Amino acid sequence: MPIFDHLTFFGFRQTVQSARDTRTMVRHHRFHKRLAFFRQKDIDPSLVVLATKSVHQSVPLEIVEEAGDRGAGDFVVVFFDTLIPKATTSGLRLGHRIQVAPAAGTQTDPSRTVLETPPLAVATKLPLIVDAPFKSGSWLAANALSNNADHRRTIAVVNGASRIAQRYAIDFVKLDPHGRAYSGDPSRNENWVGYGEPILAVADAIVERVFDGLPDNQPLTPPSIRIGLDTIAGNHLVLVLPNGERVLYGHLKPGSIAVKKGEHVKRGDILAALGNSGQSDAPHLHIHIADGASALGANGLTFAFRTFRVAGYAPSLQILEKPEGWNGPAPSGRDVRENELPTDLAVIEF
Repeated sequence: MPIFDHLTFFGFRQTVQSARDTRTMVRHHRFHKRLAFFRQKDIDPSLVVLATKSVHQSVPLEIVEEAGDRGAGDFVVVFFDTLIPKATTSGLRLGHRIQVAPAAGTQTDPSRTVLETPPLAVATKLPLIVDAPFKSGSWLAANALSNNADHRRTIAVVNGASRIAQRYAIDFVKLDPHGRAYSGDPSRNENWVGYGEPILAVADAIVERVFDGLPDNQPLTPPSIRIGLDTIAGNHLVLVLPNGERVLYGHLKPGSIAVKKGEHVKRGDILAALGNSGQSDAPHLHIHIADGASALGANGLTFAFRTFRVAGYAPSLQILEKPEGWNGPAPSGRDVRENELPTDLAVIEF
């Protein structure tokens, strides 16, 4: 179950606390029963610095991922990913007990080194089940479900509120039968396997937003346009589902969007073609479901695909840049998944 919380270092007697000396420990509990335990070595990779005392006045809540000391006034977010047995989720409430060590050389009341947060009820609503956004093919799920994925950590402040719209987002990159993302010159969009792939409606819905007119970028280079809230998803469209959930399809090929705002679509209808526009350095489809139409100013919602097959897991995203591609297991090694969301770096087939 994904959980995130934040910590602010207020400091002791204005003494800077070093992240190496703090020895932070966290545990989740159910009615004071320990559910998980994390030492500092577990927490350090899950920590994102949002602001330091040096940027508080000029750029509040700017993401500043820096190594070094955590001083008074520093503001960080710690991400946890705790597995909870399904049978225990009913009525479950989770809280944090955080123990920190005082700065070296200070005299501190021991009671001030243990912090407890109010317990929160665990959501029991099941994920929204949707169909595949493609007719077929092999797809690498990049930046997908993982505690360390970029999407999960993309905290954006829009209209004064911080949200993670892309918490469960996936960047789908198509692979050919040899596990390659491209063939030939990788600087040409046309040489990427997924470029121009038809993109389908994952459910019956109404088209709420259509944004077109941005050029495709040259692969493996920075975007050719200024990136902002309106352009980060490139050419994109948003579907609103019967219960109000929004499905965002990003980085579409310019001029390929085949639907209009207000149009009713059925699951499986062709909506557009896969492209490389916006904040994108290679042809792929960004897809996520949230409670609003904004690419960043919304809260991400859990969802799952009705069915897919897992061929294996790529070692890293670097295989996308290699001409030899990814050498996965034989077809006999593929397993069928139902009502699941692929995890990061999974190679799947719809």
